[in-house]
Amino acid sequence: DDHEALYNKGIALSALGRYEDAIASYDQAIEINSDYAEAWLARILPLSQLERFEEAQASQQKALELKPDLIESLTQPDELEKRFTQINQAFNSNPDNWQVLVARGSMLFMQGDHEAALKDIDSALEIEPNSYQTLFLKAAILIALTQSEESLTILERILAMNPGSHEAYYLQAGCYGLQENVEKALLALEKAINLNSDYRQAAATEESFDAIRDDEQFQKLLNNN
Repeated sequence: DDHEALYNKGIALSALGRYEDAIASYDQAIEINSDYAEAWLARILPLSQLERFEEAQASQQKALELKPDLIESLTQPDELEKRFTQINQAFNSNPDNWQVLVARGSMLFMQGDHEAALKDIDSALEIEPNSYQTLFLKAAILIALTQSEESLTILERILAMNPGSHEAYYLQAGCYGLQENVEKALLALEKAINLNSDYRQAAATEESFDAIRDDEQFQKLLNNN
């Protein structure tokens, strides 16, 4: 679904530190499905990273109105540290809730504790192994940990589940770009662009492609309007 694709795109953009773009992607998902609690919740992380705490609080409140059990013990914290503390409280009261594990993993990821984030995401996948969004978040964390081969394995699994996942193709292209594998990077990037032309503009400034930016075929793909 389009709103889920935009949600996953937001995760990818957050992984790349593009917080404004991530928020815009989540907002587009919400425009399609205003009751998408997960997108409202996901907005908290990039908003907090940008120190837009009032907006983060409002987004959190909306998520909890839509799905009160998403994070059971969250109330109305106005700071990132308090929010993280209460996610921990929710985890302690319900450690088998995979959505709480994903929420805590997401928060750890945004705080830069990638190893701890990966542990939570892996625990969530043990409970709910086929969660598309959780797998996508794992791929993003692995990229941040410079484990591109492991990320590519997860992305292949995602694409097997959803061959039309343009955001997965884009992350895949970024992984190959980091590896300076021009041929595979271009193949994946072309698939992403064919599914969503917005990636042509995004790739023009994406740091993952810096090592191959001067390649003639890369430039040709970006300029092929």
